[in-house]
Amino acid sequence: MKAKAVTLQVPLFERYVTVLVAKEPTKLDARNAFVDAYEHFDAFMRKRAKHDWETFAEESFDGFDGICTHSGELGPRFIVWVKELRMGLLTHELTHVADGILQSTNVGDNTEVRAYLMEWLSRETVNGLRKK
Repeated sequence: MKAKAVTLQVPLFERYVTVLVAKEPTKLDARNAFVDAYEHFDAFMRKRAKHDWETFAEESFDGFDGICTHSGELGPRFIVWVKELRMGLLTHELTHVADGILQSTNVGDNTEVRAYLMEWLSRETVNGLRKK
């Protein structure tokens, strides 16, 4: 399976989420998919993508099927890696993203906002990955 990635700009919250689907997340095709997911952003964001990749590639992936991490103090950029595109696994990792976004923007534990954010993250991620 070829690595795929999509980067989303989350409306209202000024946060970015990159989702990478790759069996081996530190391989070249995963890096290329990750950086290519920023192709529609400006040069500054593309440069940040390369920096984010270097930081992300230092993570330990042993024993995991997915990881959610972020740059800085809970954002503004979140990175999700999943070994394969399974809805349960993807939803699990995107829940960490939603919680991090809501924490970092002081929205708190509003379950309705969280539900709408999860719906948006899931839909946009799957639609974006289908286009790859």
